[in-house]
Amino acid sequence: MEHKAKGYDKAEQKFFITKNLKTFSENEQYLEAKLNNEISDFFDELIPEEPIPIRNMFTHSILNSLWAIIMGYTFKKEDPQVKILRDLVQRVTAIPGVIESIGMFNPWMSNLMPNFTGVTSWVEAFQSLIAFVDGKVEERKQTRVKGHPRDMTDAFVDRMEDTNDPASTFFPAKNFLPNSMAEMLIAAIDTTSTAMEWIILYLTRHPDVQRKLQDEIFEVVSKTRLPTLSDRPNMPYTEAVINEVLRIAGLVPISLPHYTNVDVEVLGFFIPKDTLLIQNLWGIQHDPEVWDEPEEFRPERFLDGSGRFQKNENLVIFGPGKRTCLGDSVARDQLFIFVTRIFQRFFVEYSGMPPSTQAKHGIVLHADPFSAIFREI
Repeated sequence: MEHKAKGYDKAEQKFFITKNLKTFSENEQYLEAKLNNEISDFFDELIPEEPIPIRNMFTHSILNSLWAIIMGYTFKKEDPQVKILRDLVQRVTAIPGVIESIGMFNPWMSNLMPNFTGVTSWVEAFQSLIAFVDGKVEERKQTRVKGHPRDMTDAFVDRMEDTNDPASTFFPAKNFLPNSMAEMLIAAIDTTSTAMEWIILYLTRHPDVQRKLQDEIFEVVSKTRLPTLSDRPNMPYTEAVINEVLRIAGLVPISLPHYTNVDVEVLGFFIPKDTLLIQNLWGIQHDPEVWDEPEEFRPERFLDGSGRFQKNENLVIFGPGKRTCLGDSVARDQLFIFVTRIFQRFFVEYSGMPPSTQAKHGIVLHADPFSAIFREI
């Protein structure tokens, strides 16, 4: 199965992005170092012991850590471009209600009533995001030196200039660069920052889980050393907590549409070629036949009998198989570093009434606004 846009091989793009993230890691320019710098700045501005609104709290730090990898520089806190980027991404991922949700993913309804279903607004937002990224790419091209990439954009342009195969997504005439970078930004700015909001929400509602998470951080990392991605294999409970929040929050409730490129039979159902398919990711992650008591928040479901983290293929928050989001690995790295840094230093409590676990409609589900208090340990 493939997306309807012919010639788009996401696997080719994903391999390139993953490879270059590792390359920049070897040059000490990787996400981990950038994110740690941003988190340190975040802590400097955080006011402990006072209620703080959580909505959009993490956007700037997460955006900057990725933008440094993509474009080689960061935005200052007051830079208006941060708000422009955030608003564009949130317009792309926002769907006002149930009717719009149905319309967005039904081509006949979208074509018949594009304004009513929100398709017009969505297309305009996505095109504006692409144009924003493309403009920044052109700026970077003015100072690049071929063969000496400073960032992901330089590496992508080098690859495009060396590609002669028209079938490749790196063929210059296709110019997939802004699309791929925009997809990573969507994962970072909205998906990852929103996931952090849900993590804060659930850990304030479940202080016992928060304390157990902190116990593991103190045991493996200590209270003083910075956590690193190399700590992840030794922190199964931390991984379990992050995965359980992603599962129960159902951050991305339905997949983007894909079409079958051949006739296929699945579980006795015949699906002809060119059939539009949309996966109910929320349903998969809340299916009682797959998950025991799926509405219960229980990180232990991701641990085996020996307490080791066990991956569950039914957790498909970033999409299943070869069509996973390009920002998947980046988002998971960001979440691990952010979670371990915050809860290494703070115990977090909600302010006022317990925050609601009910989400607002959208391509990405947001929690209702709430505030939390960060208490230094």
